[in-house]
Amino acid sequence: MAVACILIEHFACLMERERAPHLAGRKLVIVSTASGKPTVFDASAEVTGVAAGAPVAEALSRHPLALQLQADPTHYQQGFDRLLDALDRVSPVVEPATLGAAFVDLTGLLGLYGSRAGLFGTLQEACRPYNPRIGVAPNKFAAAVAAQGAAPGTVAVTPPDLAAFLAPCSLMVLPVPDAVRARMWRLGLRTLDDVARQGIGPLQAHFGRTGRMAWELAHGIDQRLLTPRRQQEVYSAALTFPAPTMTMEAMLLGVERLLLRLFNLRELRGRYARIALIGGSVSRHPAWQRKLAFKEPPGSAAQAMPAFKRLLNLHPPPGPLEDLSLSLTGITGDAGRQLNLFDDVRRSEQLREAVQQLETRLGHLPLYQYRDAEPWSRIPERRRVLVEFSP
Repeated sequence: MAVACILIEHFACLMERERAPHLAGRKLVIVSTASGKPTVFDASAEVTGVAAGAPVAEALSRHPLALQLQADPTHYQQGFDRLLDALDRVSPVVEPATLGAAFVDLTGLLGLYGSRAGLFGTLQEACRPYNPRIGVAPNKFAAAVAAQGAAPGTVAVTPPDLAAFLAPCSLMVLPVPDAVRARMWRLGLRTLDDVARQGIGPLQAHFGRTGRMAWELAHGIDQRLLTPRRQQEVYSAALTFPAPTMTMEAMLLGVERLLLRLFNLRELRGRYARIALIGGSVSRHPAWQRKLAFKEPPGSAAQAMPAFKRLLNLHPPPGPLEDLSLSLTGITGDAGRQLNLFDDVRRSEQLREAVQQLETRLGHLPLYQYRDAEPWSRIPERRRVLVEFSP
């Protein structure tokens, strides 16, 4: 297996400068208040010594002339999704990591692009506006380390001896919790070579499975497979108001027009949507967006409008709305739910529908259940196992 790690540092700042070119060269601190306190969402490369999550006051004490911008996560995610779409055209397996970072499976692509130079050039072209660091290695961890050490706009390929390549790297590159890293530091472990020279037994005794994973990664062993992102059908429509509006009647009329336009598409006839994303530009405020998960998937504008009325009444835009965009995802072909005469079957159908709704809203299914494995065993742990829930 060959893996490329695409690393674009300060991605949020790059997106802000792409939207407002006059910010080029300015020191930027992007502020998030999602946790209730102003923290640094991202900072430009010129703002040194400031990490994401740090208090804004600390950042401004170091760089008092830095320009503060309100974080717009929706805009950043949309830009990242466009980048992932471009990478999807290079390889069929692309795994997003964090904002601005992704893994690309290169296995079997060399013959398609003719040479390593052709393959690497295509990767760089897909990310062309962002000047990424790219690391190529046999596994995800080594590729990520190589990308961190690459110069912007270049591709770094690891040597065959991964253990020797990783040995001088700092302990900070290990993907382990901060508490585990701090304990390793107190034990005198500073580099991956220090970790590799330890016996796997003591590390596993101190840190459990995390210790075993750290030992394997320090030796260049990473058996994690790439998990490609889930492709979803997305249908979008947008409109611009003649003048910025705050009236509920105008916004609802705009929503109705967009819903009619979408549900009249040939691709959506006879189909239903589970999720809607509504948003728009707001005068003198960050872009406004809300996510709506329908309790009963609508198949027409009339069926969807009551949910949008409740949403706009509860969470109106913070200022005059200049335009409006609406996207429908979680498309299903189910035309409805037919109730069964038998109560147990009906409950099973309702449970299945609730589980599908939960998975659509969260993006994954955090439900598990106990199943009998070896009920006759004298060892309690073998009698039952915890598995993912499947209705």
